[in-house]
Amino acid sequence: GLVASAAAQLPQRVGELIRLAQGLAARLPASLPIYLPSALTLEQTPIPAHHLVIHWWTPSAAILAVALGLFLVQQLGAFLSMGCGAGPAMWRSTRSLHGTVGRQEMKRLREYVAAACASQSSKYSFGLALHEAWRVSAPHLDAPFDSMAAARTAAGRPSRRELLFHGTPIENAHAILAGGFRLPLHAGMFGAGIYFADCPLKSLQYTGFFSRRKTMLVCEVELGNPLAAT
Repeated sequence: GLVASAAAQLPQRVGELIRLAQGLAARLPASLPIYLPSALTLEQTPIPAHHLVIHWWTPSAAILAVALGLFLVQQLGAFLSMGCGAGPAMWRSTRSLHGTVGRQEMKRLREYVAAACASQSSKYSFGLALHEAWRVSAPHLDAPFDSMAAARTAAGRPSRRELLFHGTPIENAHAILAGGFRLPLHAGMFGAGIYFADCPLKSLQYTGFFSRRKTMLVCEVELGNPLAAT
């Protein structure tokens, strides 16, 4: 058919083209170099990769390394300031209640925590056991509290103090003992404020998820004239 006929004529056409090219080359000046390879070979030369690639990761890696270094320094400082992993036992403002002096106070605290848990145990699917306790000695925190209480008494304002629980991760507890409570940047369920609970099982939910032993603050809170909502 047509395909076989065209294939048969192909060598003849190629020969005619070569003879035509040779005739044209004979008419050109002798000084002009002419190349008529019998076979045309194409060679692809690779372009060096470093001429095309922009190493965008270099500044990113530097920023990441600096951020990681600052994070490690911060974590090391927090680890050292919080007692090298020993927790409240090594904090400057704490005194253990396991000794002879604090034995009775520890007993009262155990009974108070157990009673507070039992009063609302039906609302929770977990329990709580008190293992260790420390009394906080922080004059820089006691003085403002006593001044506030004296001012309320002088003004004839009502006073109502209760021992309430504040659950927070251990690093936050350490910061609170060092500088006192601070209003959070984000609002809670009832707005921006410092939250306490009368049941330690509730406060336990805010102590962090990764540590097996939780740390909780037991605070004397001046409620004043609270608004009760049911």
